[in-house]
Amino acid sequence: RYEHKELIRSIYGIANPVPNSILELNRHLNGLSKLGRTDEARQLFDTMSDRDEFTWNTMIAAYANSGRLAEARKLLDETPKRSSVTWSSLISGYCQCGREIEAFCLFGQMQFEGQKPSPYTLSSVLRMCSANALLFRGEQIHA
Repeated sequence: RYEHKELIRSIYGIANPVPNSILELNRHLNGLSKLGRTDEARQLFDTMSDRDEFTWNTMIAAYANSGRLAEARKLLDETPKRSSVTWSSLISGYCQCGREIEAFCLFGQMQFEGQKPSPYTLSSVLRMCSANALLFRGEQIHA
């Protein structure tokens, strides 16, 4: 689409090639996310007519990693297909921000919706339990 081409040109400069495939757009989205350029990543996300699971997960992780948890949660609710990676991105963000109750609620909701936690999700939640001396909760999760 014309919009994402213009956005990419404005971000990277006119000399750079403009991506047209979802794979290339996802790569740019991921790069912006890792550079902490969350608002620009969101602009690109909004111009993408085709989004796959990686697209949604990258944007959720971008918001979560920058502490913008309400926006990450809103995207989780809008995501057409939630995977353990999707849930892990948000749970990890809540853990990093010290918001234990919300992280545990998300962890429970994830399991209620039939998603098995990945080893990464478990390690995020267990690390938070040990850091906050929530040993009983940690034992419950590990069981």
